[in-house]
Amino acid sequence: RFYFDRVYIEDGIFHYIEEGSKEFSNITRIFKIDRSARNKSPEKSSFPHIKVDELRINNYGFHYVDCRPPKGPVASGCMDYTNIVVSKITGRFHNFEVVDGAIEADIKSLAATEKCGIELRYLTGHIRFADRTIMVNDIYLKDNYTTLIANYLSFSAIAGKGSIKDFLRKIALGVDFKETFLDFRTIGFFTPELQGNSFKIYVTGEVTGPIAHLVSDKLSVHTPNGETVTDIKLSIKGIPNMRKAIFDVHIPKLRPNT
Repeated sequence: RFYFDRVYIEDGIFHYIEEGSKEFSNITRIFKIDRSARNKSPEKSSFPHIKVDELRINNYGFHYVDCRPPKGPVASGCMDYTNIVVSKITGRFHNFEVVDGAIEADIKSLAATEKCGIELRYLTGHIRFADRTIMVNDIYLKDNYTTLIANYLSFSAIAGKGSIKDFLRKIALGVDFKETFLDFRTIGFFTPELQGNSFKIYVTGEVTGPIAHLVSDKLSVHTPNGETVTDIKLSIKGIPNMRKAIFDVHIPKLRPNT
């Protein structure tokens, strides 16, 4: 067991490179990790128990590369899932702990920038990463345009193997919005069909499912001026290709807020 009062990390970059196969990367090669054997083993991680009262990161970077050929060109100003470059990562974490293969911490502040132009300007919450699931509770997030407030935000790997390029099909999303201000220009960083769309709404309610098929049984939405308020049932299939996506929206009652 290792215990630290404070750890400070500055001016570095972490590279993760998938080397032509979903099973092999620079990390598995350097540390001689057998992914298939690890996935079959029920044993807990042998990684030591680490606890840090305060972890600070300043001007760090992250670079993900998938060496397989991309499926097509990436629109300017959109996320390229085969070449993700995150810079200016700056954050402060309390009660950072690694135990039995799980990572947990209180995020006091976190900011970063991705090369497509999206900026994580401020993030707070409690994060836990375990069993192929990332869960952030009591999250408050601001980017270039959107302010996300939620009871929780989670990403879970669906059974089966996949890379970041398979993100939309292989990752299940869960989020419980609390009066989140959603500007569609944020979505435009991930979906080229919505670039330039500045539609804005406030959202409250829970959304779940794989990114490629999101569902909500009850979502309360209203326009910024508060003139239109409604509760909806929603199903969206086909993200991120919004031109071919299928929207199934049930509006039991549309009410003007007068």
